[in-house]
Amino acid sequence: MYEPNNTSGTKYSFGLIGPCFSSFRDIDATILPANDKDWYQFYVEDSGCMYEYLRFTAYLQDLPANYNLGTFYRCPGSVVPEYTCEFGSWFCRITGSDGSDFHGCCSDNTGTAREDIRAEIDCPGTTNDSVYIYLYVWPGTAADVSCDLYTISYVVQ
Repeated sequence: MYEPNNTSGTKYSFGLIGPCFSSFRDIDATILPANDKDWYQFYVEDSGCMYEYLRFTAYLQDLPANYNLGTFYRCPGSVVPEYTCEFGSWFCRITGSDGSDFHGCCSDNTGTAREDIRAEIDCPGTTNDSVYIYLYVWPGTAADVSCDLYTISYVVQ
C-alpha cells in the first residue's frame, strides 16, 4: 500500500496533520523483500495553539522480526529543531538518499520487543512549532524480513 518508500526520497507522505489537535494513527506494513526499508513523512502545522513544544510519541509493535524505528524532525526553512529523546530512545543521525542528514531519535531493541520513542520538539526562535516528522523502519539484519505486518502507532500532541 505504501510502496515504494524504501528511501527518504521515495517516502510515503501522509500530508498535513493539524492544526491544533491531537492526532492518532496506526500504520500497518511489511518489510519485504530483503533489504526493504520503510520511510513515512507528515507535516504537523502549528497555528499558535501548541504549547512551547510539540510532543510526538511513536510505537513500533506487533513485530514479526527484529525491526528498528527512527523518528526525525525538520522545522520549515533553515531552523534547526531542538528535541529530546525519551522512553529509552537515543539521539541518532541517518544520511538520506539525497545526501541530506536526518537528525532525531532511534530505538533498536533486540528481537521482536516493541520500539518506543517519545520526543518533545521545538523550533527555536519562533512561536511556530510546525514541523516535518519522518518515520523510518529498517530490519535488524538482512534476514529480518516477513510478509506479516508490523504496526506503527503514533500520537501528536
